[in-house]
Amino acid sequence: MHRLVPAIAMAFGVVTCLGCRSSERTPAIGSWTGQDADSQLDTGVDTTDGSGGDGMAPLDAGSDVEFDGPGDASPDVPPPASVEILAPSEGSSIGAVSFTIEVALKNFHVAAFGQCDIDPCGHVRVKLDGDNCSAGSAPHNVAITSVSGSFEDAVGTATVDTTPCRTSILGREVSLRVELVQDNFEGLTPAVTDEIQLQF
Repeated sequence: MHRLVPAIAMAFGVVTCLGCRSSERTPAIGSWTGQDADSQLDTGVDTTDGSGGDGMAPLDAGSDVEFDGPGDASPDVPPPASVEILAPSEGSSIGAVSFTIEVALKNFHVAAFGQCDIDPCGHVRVKLDGDNCSAGSAPHNVAITSVSGSFEDAVGTATVDTTPCRTSILGREVSLRVELVQDNFEGLTPAVTDEIQLQF
């Protein structure tokens, strides 16, 4: 019976001597105790090289290992739309009843009212002196509904008329504002605009 005790003890990672007190039992070589067990867990990458052992190396927490999965895929973000007034220039003095506005657009489709079949699409709303110079009940003085160029880089023009202005703008500095508007007459979110000041 005494011969079986050491064998059983070694199987459980403990070196036992007959007659020793329990406090004198010593962990066997290669056994796991306390935090050492956690540090020896095989949580790494297979590095089997035929030299023996389990062929597992610990995974370095600071390594650059990347995992591909559904969560890694990010949807394509469309380039932002923009509009800029090319003419007239800031601070220009306007001495005529009407004048031409020229704008540059990027990443925005322009079409006649109700003709959009792709996003983002709409027209360029042009306002002179806020709503003071809007044409009738329209929310603009004029709208640019056609452009030349490409989706990424286009230019459009229109004629701004001062006759609809309900309050005279002569002798005043007024704003000329453009905004990209969707086919439903709602502006983009966030709003895409440009504005300059003109002298009349």
